[in-house]
Amino acid sequence: MSLDLMRTQLATLFRLDAQGRMLYENEPGQPPAPRLFVGRTNTGNIWAVRHDLPTDLVATLNSICEAEPTATDFHTAPRYAAALRTLLGLGAPEWRGPAYVFPQQTPPNTVAILVAPEQRSLLAQHFPELLAEYTFRRPIAALIDQGVAVAACWCSRRSATAAEAGIESIPAVRQRGYALQVAMHWGAAIQAAGMTALYSTSWENLASQGVARKLGLYQYGEDWHIT
Repeated sequence: MSLDLMRTQLATLFRLDAQGRMLYENEPGQPPAPRLFVGRTNTGNIWAVRHDLPTDLVATLNSICEAEPTATDFHTAPRYAAALRTLLGLGAPEWRGPAYVFPQQTPPNTVAILVAPEQRSLLAQHFPELLAEYTFRRPIAALIDQGVAVAACWCSRRSATAAEAGIESIPAVRQRGYALQVAMHWGAAIQAAGMTALYSTSWENLASQGVARKLGLYQYGEDWHIT
């Protein structure tokens, strides 16, 4: 199951070509994909390279990734991390962190709402980017206070079968559990649409990991990007 979830996440995070190479991040504006993505699970690893890398470099990257053992401790760096860093340039930006899936049949939260098209103005004050990208980001779960959205959960990436959550609360209302409420409502909406609800963060973001624990999310693996 974990390896299948990682494959689903890869196809949700990035647009892939017919050979499984990353074309760009699956977001409005098509931002560049990292040069290498490695998804580690306790039942195996998957990886993908960016479409424009030289053939000889791709072959070397593939051979190293094929030799990487199955993870037993996601906090420990991959065994061949140093070799991959050397190939791609020491000091290249990296991102590592846990990957989660929402539990089956996540219940909706009755405090939050799903922002309907006619309610989009609720996002204007604190979430103008969500307003501008409403069609791509929906469903958007929000908690409303005094006529404006103060916390929201939305599709940071999405495919035909899955979506990954983005969560934010404005500073004035943090530590009130609002992030949990909007995330729960979003997860229920995604599952009701027959899709898989995913979430990921970095190892440095302890607050986001805390949200995942409180939501009861299952960590199925670790993502590693080298840009």
